[in-house]
Amino acid sequence: MTERLGEILLKKGKLTQAQLDQAVQCQILFAGKLGTVLLELGYIGEKDLAEALKERYQVDVITLDQIKDIPEDVIKTIPRDLVERYDLIPITKLAKRIYIGMLNPDDKDAIAEVEKETGMKPVPCVILEVYLRWAMERYYGIKREMRFVQLERSLDLMRELYPYTALVSSEPGDSLWKGSVTISEICVPSPQSAPPKSTAFEEPPKTLEEFWEEVGKTGHPRVLVPKIKEDLRNANTREDVAKILLEFSQLIFPRVALFYIKSGVAFGWQARGEGIEDKKLASLMIPLELDSIFRTVYDSKSSFRGLIPSNPINQRILLGIGGIIPSQSFVMPIIVFGKVVLILYADSGRMKVDREPDVASLQEVVGEAQIALQRIVQSVKKDVER
Repeated sequence: MTERLGEILLKKGKLTQAQLDQAVQCQILFAGKLGTVLLELGYIGEKDLAEALKERYQVDVITLDQIKDIPEDVIKTIPRDLVERYDLIPITKLAKRIYIGMLNPDDKDAIAEVEKETGMKPVPCVILEVYLRWAMERYYGIKREMRFVQLERSLDLMRELYPYTALVSSEPGDSLWKGSVTISEICVPSPQSAPPKSTAFEEPPKTLEEFWEEVGKTGHPRVLVPKIKEDLRNANTREDVAKILLEFSQLIFPRVALFYIKSGVAFGWQARGEGIEDKKLASLMIPLELDSIFRTVYDSKSSFRGLIPSNPINQRILLGIGGIIPSQSFVMPIIVFGKVVLILYADSGRMKVDREPDVASLQEVVGEAQIALQRIVQSVKKDVER
């Protein structure tokens, strides 16, 4: 029986059981391939992952250098819809063979489709997901999720890039490509700028009192807590939890944002409110080893409320969420199985604080959100491939 990726890494001593369990938990919360999550967490390097995938699938591994400059005639052999459907990329042609990088080299349907489309004998190889997504965007215009751009930056930031030579050979010992390259040496296309998120009102209220008068038209936050908690108990995915949490949080604070924690870094995820742009938020990365309000909340596992202290990293946070310096901020960790996995940020925006926000209701809802996330993890954990 073929060993799973996690089992191989455990056997090789590249991973502890605790790290694997944490990675599986993150995989459930944030989706993606286990290997990608392990890279995001910083538990292994690219070389370790490549070697484990090679052992897992018993095929050669595609390196960064091999996707840096794929000839146009090779790209044209496989159409975009097939590439997108089966998560693969053509690498090179040699005689009557075509080498393809795949997330799953065991996918017989994909191999059969490639052979039918090209009239050539496919040679399946395995490729790291972060490399594949980059290549799909570069050669086919298939946009990556921001997490893969963030992963590249995070790998560079954490100094965990491992250059290594090509593994695909036409004959034993005959390398098709020479040399190696790191992600940071490849020009990464910038994602298209998204339009700014709209504010909750046509004309933003000037004070929190006016703001609550507006949201009060649909119900005061305290009155809505039982319904919100029931919605969280019925949530099935992390996206459901995030949506419910952000919607309720914005009844209390005009501007709210969620950051997820991976590999010792807080990444911008979702937000609502005046001045917040998708592109800026998604590119925001805050290393938790540096002095910031996020580090304070992360280390203490407790909430912060008040005026954000002035320092370079906190200024970076504020710039990333619109550049507004609020008079009132609230930052709270979201903890799953004893570990901070998300940080909720909320503030008063440009409004004057003339009434105390209902932080108690927000804390109660966050508590229910934590329970919901733990339930989601437990319900699908046994089905996640290790």
